[in-house]
Parts: sequence; structure tokens; C-alpha cells
Amino acid sequence: MSISETIIFGAISSLIATIIWVVVINLYEFSASKKITFLLQECDSSTRLLLNSIRYIHYSVALTQVEKLMSLYLQIYSYLKPINFSSKKRKLIKSIMFNMIRVLNIFKNLDVGYEGDRELEARCKSYNIKYLYEIKTGENSEESFLLISISFLQELTNRFGINKAILRSLQYFDRTNVFHKNILDSLIEVNSFSEGFSLNYFMNKEGLTENEYEKLTKKILKIKATKNSKRIFTTAKRRKHEN
Repeated sequence: MSISETIIFGAISSLIATIIWVVVINLYEFSASKKITFLLQECDSSTRLLLNSIRYIHYSVALTQVEKLMSLYLQIYSYLKPINFSSKKRKLIKSIMFNMIRVLNIFKNLDVGYEGDRELEARCKSYNIKYLYEIKTGENSEESFLLISISFLQELTNRFGINKAILRSLQYFDRTNVFHKNILDSLIEVNSFSEGFSLNYFMNKEGLTENEYEKLTKKILKIKATKNSKRIFTTAKRRKHEN
């Protein structure tokens, strides 16, 4: 092989290696689950601080946490690569995060119409009442949709598939199984499925449509109902043999 052929061969090999590396970077994120899990832990603590700040009217603290949370979710978004997560799981995760980001973004742009401290107090109260919705998880219990969403994201990140991850999250908030449907129905606000709504950096078209989400949740609830029926049947059969 001549010198010129060697140079050309080396250049082609280098180009191919570069292309492969670029493709890998765009399709796969090394240690994605660990990175996302760490970021979600940060999200959990920041969300709790945000909720307390809104409740006790600490506007500047709340605004800082909103900006921090939006930054954290964008980092998580960058780790959702095709090889790390299936298409449907990525869409579900993005849908849940988009719903949170949309609601968080409202706080940054909220204007009630007063002035000074009175305006800041009014923003916190208005935001708490109108946008920070809670989901009924029991007869006498409710939880912020933000915290429930983080729990769902944690399970989706660290478990294979979607069904088991969602069912485990549901059990965490409601062991009676009574409010599972309500939790799933309320998790993503209907406005977050609107095709006309988007943030500059986070398009909801990358997530599930409202119809796709409904089909997914119905399937999960059906799986849960089937498991419960089998469990009841097995228990009844065992008791019959014991008697």
C-alpha cells in the first residue's frame, strides 16, 4: 500500500469512526438512569421547597425553585435517548415532564394586577389555588401532582417496561387500589395535550396524545384488575382447600 493510499485509508477510517461516535452520542446516553435518578432526587427536594414557599408566601424562593426545576427537567430531557428508553416510554416521560414544565412556566409569567409585595403575595395565592392542583389518593388524602409525577418518573427510569413501573407508583400512593384510575386520569392536565401549546424548547408533540395516554392507562388498569381477580381467586381456592 502506497503512502497516499495509507493516508486516504486512515482519513476514511477516522471519518467512519467519527460518524459512528456521533450516532452513538445521539442515540445513547451512558449511565442515563443514574444521571436521571440523581436529577429527580434534586427535583423532589426543590419541589417540596417550592410548595412550602408558595404556601407561606415566599415569592423569591418560589421563583428560584421554579427556575431550578425547569433547568433540571431540561437536563433529564437531554438524557432520554432512543437506545436507553423505548419510544413509548420516552413519550410518556416527556408527557409527564411537559405537564410539569407547563404549570411551572405559568408561575414565571403570572401577573395578578397589584403592586409591590401585595402583587407577589397575590401571585403565590393565585398560583396555589388555580394551578398547583392536588390529586386525591385516598379517602382523606391528597398529594401534589408534582410529587406524584416525580415518583412516576423515578419508577419509569429504573424499571424495565412501563406497566410495572406505573403499577408500583400507584401502589405507593394508594394501596387500596380504589383511587388508581383517578390518579392516572388526573396526572396530566388536559391542557398539556393541546396541540397548539408549546414552549420554545419543549414541544408537546414529542409526547403522547390525549388518546394515546388514555389507551395506555386503560391497559394498565386492565392489567391491575386481572391481577387482582387472579389473587382473589387464588385466595378463595386456598381457603376452600383449608376448610
